[in-house]
Amino acid sequence: MASSFFKKKSRMKKPKHSTIMVISNDQRTETMRVNSWLLHNMKPTIIALTVLATALAIGFAVFAIQSKKAIEENTALQAKIKDLESYNSAEAAAKINELKKTEKTVLQLEEYLNQRGANKPPPKSKADSLEPQPMGGAYRPIAGEIPFTSRYNQHAQDLLEAIQNTPIGVPHDGYLTSRFGNRANPFSGQGAENHPGLDFKAQTGDPIHATADGEVIFAGVMNGYGNVVKIAHKSGYETLFAHMSAINTTLGQKVKAGDVIGKVGSTGRSTGPHLHYEVRLNNEPLDPENFLTFN
Repeated sequence: MASSFFKKKSRMKKPKHSTIMVISNDQRTETMRVNSWLLHNMKPTIIALTVLATALAIGFAVFAIQSKKAIEENTALQAKIKDLESYNSAEAAAKINELKKTEKTVLQLEEYLNQRGANKPPPKSKADSLEPQPMGGAYRPIAGEIPFTSRYNQHAQDLLEAIQNTPIGVPHDGYLTSRFGNRANPFSGQGAENHPGLDFKAQTGDPIHATADGEVIFAGVMNGYGNVVKIAHKSGYETLFAHMSAINTTLGQKVKAGDVIGKVGSTGRSTGPHLHYEVRLNNEPLDPENFLTFN
């Protein structure tokens, strides 16, 4: 009986309230009383809220770091884009400048053609001048021509076609061993002989390239020239390639500048493997060295 009395008494002595101390940011201390039973039962909730708050704080911190990094990367990207735009602008300006130079060149070509009379129609014969004239008076253009349009383009195309049909460049990249004109006899070393072309040092089997567009008018053996390919060009020039070991073209074949037309050899009157190259106009040999470059 006495023990139960003391147990009741001890239970009754347990405090019903707990004191919580709160310290604020300004170092002020405040206390508050909270029901002990309520505090005990809310403990898991408080712990959960604390964990949640901590997780949120960490999440906000990570988000802030990632946001800062994203801002820095975006700033760097914007700078790169700006640099790229500046580069593109500079590149575009350079291309426009080159186009202006090209336009100037075409205008100079147009002026030159006008001065030479190349833009005028060919002179008519007396019979052509007797053609009936159209009724209604003289022809008058409705509007002036627009500069740097189809007319200039046509002249540029005509110039390109003329260049394509004129022998320009080298048929082989070997060095010259004999030039155009008089030279000592290559067999005896005595006396002189006329050399109507250029000799290029080469190895047997080296490719030989056409120097202009044209048509093969000879492919076979020609006296002391040995194996020969001869090409006629629309410009009126003819090119001749001699001493070949092999001929890669046939009579009447159309060729383009740069095409391989044969292989270097030492056929015919030859002291060793080399390419003999000639440029002719009206069957008269010209110095091919004047046609190797525009200079």
